[in-house]
Amino acid sequence: MNLHFLFLIGVFLAPVAHSTSFYIRPFSEFARDTPNMVRGHLHGTHSEWVITSDGIKSIYTYARLEITEVLKGPIKRPEIQIRKPGGTKDGLTLDIPSSPEFHENEETVLFLGPETDDHSYEVVGMELGKFGIEEKNGETILKGGIFNYSHEHVDDFGQSNPESNPENKRSWSIKDVKTLVQTQSVNPPQKESRPAVSAQASAAPMTQIQATPIPKTPLTESSPSSLLTPSATSKTDAPKTVPASFAWVVFLAGAAFFGIFLYLRRK
Repeated sequence: MNLHFLFLIGVFLAPVAHSTSFYIRPFSEFARDTPNMVRGHLHGTHSEWVITSDGIKSIYTYARLEITEVLKGPIKRPEIQIRKPGGTKDGLTLDIPSSPEFHENEETVLFLGPETDDHSYEVVGMELGKFGIEEKNGETILKGGIFNYSHEHVDDFGQSNPESNPENKRSWSIKDVKTLVQTQSVNPPQKESRPAVSAQASAAPMTQIQATPIPKTPLTESSPSSLLTPSATSKTDAPKTVPASFAWVVFLAGAAFFGIFLYLRRK
């Protein structure tokens, strides 16, 4: 019953594992977040039953990686063991889509996570973190891996995924990867942060404002001239107004003139 249960778990969770591996990041970001990057040859692929840290029994496939070059990370051993979820053991197959393939004597570049409890390493990003290599124009170029998903494609659910990144479409040589790793180690990305301001410094502007209050002295003729506005000290600048009585006189005179004009016109 447990074996069939594990098989069903693998079948139903496979689309989930596949879809999560389709999150495509820029290659430089992918490399920055990967703790170990190595080049080598795969040998001795085999599957084993494993009891995971949470107590679940599952099938994992292991292989020995004969290291020829360490591109990033603290690995010093000439050979390490790598693993991936899934495989065939005792007539039972646990198939995990997006899980990388291990082939005998295959030369590959692997992006690996930290060392696990059983002293093996897992590929970061499933098949996104496993690269083949080819010689081109005198350089060793990475192929496959994340680059296979840097163009528009259709996923298992029939949905078009247009995720792509310009730097993922260019060719990356082993030399380019080494330069990238060296640059990122010298100039690691820093989070944007505002400069710290001490409480004493932040309180200084408030103290200055409180020390210079706005004058509240009424602007009268007895006030000092320095506190008077130009409109208060100069009579020529004051606006000129027309008395109301004078306006009524002008209005009545105009009305009388208009009445006389109409009377004479009728005559």
